[in-house]
This record gives sequence, structure tokens and C-alpha cells, in this order.
Amino acid sequence: EDINNNLWIGSRNGLVFIDSTRNNAITYKPGPGFPLPNARIFDLFFYCDSLLFLACDRSGLTSLNIHTFELNQMEPVWNEKDPPLERIWVRQYWKGSDNNLYIRTSEGFFIYHLDTNELTRIQDTTLSNFARVKNIIAFGQDHRDDFWLVDSEFKLVRWRPSEDLE
Repeated sequence: EDINNNLWIGSRNGLVFIDSTRNNAITYKPGPGFPLPNARIFDLFFYCDSLLFLACDRSGLTSLNIHTFELNQMEPVWNEKDPPLERIWVRQYWKGSDNNLYIRTSEGFFIYHLDTNELTRIQDTTLSNFARVKNIIAFGQDHRDDFWLVDSEFKLVRWRPSEDLE
């Protein structure tokens, strides 16, 4: 939901916008008038009042300015050993207390530094015993800067970046 109470929904068929004042829905699909990289949208995240990040199927990092309706396919600087960005399935975004964007992808977890346009992988060595957390379906960060991971068996795991997983 944006600051005007309009609802934005990611679906398998594109981006759905529900206008709260007119009470109508519009579905935006890839095409000449709207260069959405892919119709399958797994997650949406408002970074700020106007910037909506889209987690699209195999399309890397995509954002939409909801005021200008400009789509931006980001091309961050990152390690060349990682797979090409367009091959990565972005599954979920969230903004950390450090104002960086944390991203769950098909290739692991990443941090996107908006101020420097850099993408860095959160290394498995950073997450000691990370292998025991399988099939992460949700994650977030609390006010103490701890990260919380939920796996497919609904196990809740806390991670503080400076410490091992609990």
C-alpha cells in the first residue's frame, strides 16, 4: 500500500494497481508502453514513498517510481564470479536499519547499497551454520538490527550480523 492508500500487488500476470479513490484495478504487463522485465512478480517492497522494488522472475533488480511511472533496471557493480544478474530470481526485498536493501534470491542473500550502486553477497562464512536453515520463506529485521529467518518448516532463526546464527 502506498501513502495514498492505493494497493500494489505483484502477481504471476503482472503488476496490479488498485486505485483507492476510483475503486478500480489495472493490471500492467510487459509491453511497449510499460517495459516490465517479466510478468511474474514474486514480491513488492516500498523503499520510500515513491520507490517500489519489484522481485520479478529472472530479471535482476527492478524498481518503479510510482509518481513518474519510470521503471529502472539496476545494473549494480558486483563480483564477476557470481552469475549474471538477469539469471537471478529475486524473491524478496527488505530495507535494513542501515538503509541498504537486503535481497533474498535464488542464488543466496545479497545486500544492495543504493548510495554506491554495489551489490555484495552475504557469504555463507558470514552466516555460521547457515546450511542448517533450509528453504527460507521469509525474513526481516527488527528494531535491534537482528535479522529473523523463517524456513519451510516454520522454524524461526535469529541472526545478528556480528554473530553466529542461533
